[in-house]
Amino acid sequence: MIIYNVTVTLNENIHSRWAEWIRHEHIPEVLSTRLFKKAVLSRIISDKELTYAIAYYAENSSKLESYKKNYSNQLRQKSFEKFGDSALSFRTELEFIDEFVI
Repeated sequence: MIIYNVTVTLNENIHSRWAEWIRHEHIPEVLSTRLFKKAVLSRIISDKELTYAIAYYAENSSKLESYKKNYSNQLRQKSFEKFGDSALSFRTELEFIDEFVI
């Protein structure tokens, strides 16, 4: 399993509008590509900035590459057109190794 993590830092003036958009438009649009099994939205609480992480879970690296090749640029452009520099993001790719549950 591959995790495609998008970390986004927001200006406070767009926070509520962005939160609504990410939940009801963007994440559903990404999942509608059928290239990810699920998405997890989290808020980073370690500092004063409004920072979120969205983890998209892909079955394998070829599905992630297909997403990046066919959908990523147009979805990034939509986000930029809607929020500009008020929502700055970076992406990290992780390989799922194991899970421990108690």
